[in-house]
Amino acid sequence: MSKATALAFIEQLEVNAALKQHFDSLATGDVKSLLKMASAAGFAFSEADWKDALQSKLTPELSADDLEHVAGGASEFFQQPDHKIIGGQAALIKWYNVGFKF
Repeated sequence: MSKATALAFIEQLEVNAALKQHFDSLATGDVKSLLKMASAAGFAFSEADWKDALQSKLTPELSADDLEHVAGGASEFFQQPDHKIIGGQAALIKWYNVGFKF
């Protein structure tokens, strides 16, 4: 069990339509069912791993290039970081928001 396995599961949600459909059918926050579904698909991880993976996926660290553009808290050239948006990101965000209320 590991965060890396949970991240691999999230990546599979992006490319495996059947897995994504099953994920979308789960009640948001039903971690027990999520872990069972993921395990059946070959991704064994813990609730803590899931929480860590969601946090990593949805709140990535700033890159060195992003940090180069930070100037005293404000800049007329401020741009949003270029985050990859996936089809199921809205569902992941719901899980993320629920996940931090365990």
